[in-house]
Amino acid sequence: MDEIVTLPDEAIFEALLWVMSRCKLVVEGAAAAPVAALLNGLVKAPGGSKVVCVLSGGNVDLDQLRGRAWN
Repeated sequence: MDEIVTLPDEAIFEALLWVMSRCKLVVEGAAAAPVAALLNGLVKAPGGSKVVCVLSGGNVDLDQLRGRAWN
């Protein structure tokens, strides 16, 4: 492991919604965290490089998504 980043819950929730909107996938917060790190510029990748995020897990409360609330 080269690096660890921390994210606020809201950034993860926004990434979760981004994945749903752009990729048409339902993922849980843990799966959205790497996407949040990339979207918020916390992980640097050399220009032109290919980046892979493993989107694993769909354990998300749909009622929370409907109300756009995050606990």
